[in-house]
Formats: sequence, C-alpha cells, structure tokens
Amino acid sequence: MMDIYCLNISHHLLLLFCLFGDVGLASTNVKSICIEEGRQALVRFNQDLKDPFGRLSSWVGHDCCQWEGISCNNRTGHVAKMDLRSPYPYPRKPDEEWGSSLGGKINPSFLSLKHLYYLDLSLNNFEGIPIPKFFGELKSLSYDPISLNITYDWVPSFKLYSIDIRHCKVGPGFGIWLQSQTELQIVTLSSTGISYSILEECSKSVISIVDVSYNNLSGNMPSSMGELSNLQILMLNNNNFGGKIPNSLQNCPILKSIDFGGNKLSGNIPPWIGGSNGSMLYMLLALRFLIFGHIPQQLCNLGYLCILDLSHNNFSATIPNCLNNLTSLLLNAL
Repeated sequence: MMDIYCLNISHHLLLLFCLFGDVGLASTNVKSICIEEGRQALVRFNQDLKDPFGRLSSWVGHDCCQWEGISCNNRTGHVAKMDLRSPYPYPRKPDEEWGSSLGGKINPSFLSLKHLYYLDLSLNNFEGIPIPKFFGELKSLSYDPISLNITYDWVPSFKLYSIDIRHCKVGPGFGIWLQSQTELQIVTLSSTGISYSILEECSKSVISIVDVSYNNLSGNMPSSMGELSNLQILMLNNNNFGGKIPNSLQNCPILKSIDFGGNKLSGNIPPWIGGSNGSMLYMLLALRFLIFGHIPQQLCNLGYLCILDLSHNNFSATIPNCLNNLTSLLLNAL
C-alpha cells in the first residue's frame, strides 16, 4: 500500500533555481508574437503528452504566446512562462482517474526554451516517470514545481536551492546526495522514512528551514542542528526523539520557530529559550512531552511570540503572570 500512496498521492517535489532575469511578460494590453524556435519546442513537447481532456486544444496556429498556459516576453517574443498546473487534479466524475491532469512523457525540447524562467507542471499525472536529468540544464529557471514519480532509489542529478518531498520514502543514497548540496536552504522531508543519519547530513550553515516531521526518528535530537547559523524554522515534531532539548540550538541566532511536539522528550525547558540567544522566537510548540518542573519566567522575554503550546506536560506550580504581557500572543495552550 505504501508504494501506491507514494505514486498516486505524493508526487511532491519542489525544485527552485535561483537565477532571475528581466522577463517582461506579455499582458492583455501588449500583444507579442512568439519566436518560431519556441513554438517548435512547445509543439514537440505537446506531441509526447497525454491530454485526454483537451486542456491544450488552443495549442494551434503560429502565435504560441496566445496558447493556454504560455506567456511570452512582450519585447522579444521568447517563451518566458509555462503554467500547466492542473486546475482539477482529482476526479470530478466516477469514470475519471485523474481529473483534468496531463500525462505522458516530458520531451527534452524544453532545452530550446533558453528564456523560460517559470515552469509549473504540478498536480498532473506523470506517474512512473523519473525526474529527467535534463532539468538540471534549465539554467534560466527561477520557479519550477513539478509532480513526478520519486522512486525509492532516486537521487537528484542536479543542485537545488530547495527540496520538498512528503509522504514518499527516500533511499539510502539520498543522504550522500544531501552532502553535496552546498546551496540548499530549505529541506522538507516529512513522512519520508528518513534515517537519523540523513538528518545529520542537514548540518550546513546555509540551511534556513528544516522539516523532518512525521518520521520515525529516535534517540537524542542531534546537537549538529546547532551548527546551522542561518536556521530559522525547525520542525522535528511527531517523531520518537528522547532525551532533552539540545542546548546547541542556542547557537542559532535567528531561530524563529520550533516544533518539538509529539516526541518523548524529558527534562526542563532550557534557559536559553527566552534568553538573549532565543529571543527571536515567534512560535514554540512543545506539546505532549514529558517535560516537568515549572514554566520558566524567561518565556516572558519572548516579545515576538505568537504561538505557545506547552499542553499535555507535567508542569507544576503556577503559570507566570508575565505571560499576559506578551501582546503578540495569538494562541496560548498551557
């Protein structure tokens, strides 16, 4: 059942490349005529697609800038944007399998679109198709969400700025690839069955967001997370971590959001949360721990705190009155 779930529900890979350019997209007020080379590339791309619902029926004629999902630079006529995200990814009728989704193969004619900066093929049914290696050659892209099959042994053949994989297992070679990603800033590996060793590979200073929630990670939380000097959001919730909250996290000077909920931690809330090194926090979720003792006064120093959830713990004594002074607090579950 797990394999089916991976293939049909969670083709969830977000690839973002960080080269921006002057795109000058055509609008309803400015009519541009597409370059013939771009039109031919789109024709070849369309030939390998399955379009059972006729979404691309407008892809006829010479002016590809008027085709569904295509936008051109209004000065040069080069294809700059392709938005083919499925508007109805799920069946609307009992006899439909994938709503209005496109399928088939992805033709490498993309490589002829030298000025393409935006590509969205998400929520389509490219089931069973691995990520094409030529995607790494699309240097002009700045935004590229795609929905393809991620096999267990899949390892990206290119460098990424952000990766988002959910509800689909990754294989043992994935950690080795993660080591090679010197520019990776956002890591989301939720419900992927990752091992503790892969989490250790996230220890790169440029990473700003780590989400490894809903895995089966156990043992102590890795102290190497404290090496992420740019870390802003850390989501370790719904695992089986034990031990204490690592003090090494106080070395993350711009840490803003922490979610430790749904683990088996013990001990007290460390003094650095609310101290000078943890004063930037706006969200602290530590529910369903085995934390004991009292709710520390230093939490009142979190002037930016919007969400505080310390429910289902073993706190004693009274709730500090100074928490009432946190004017930004929207949710307070104690």
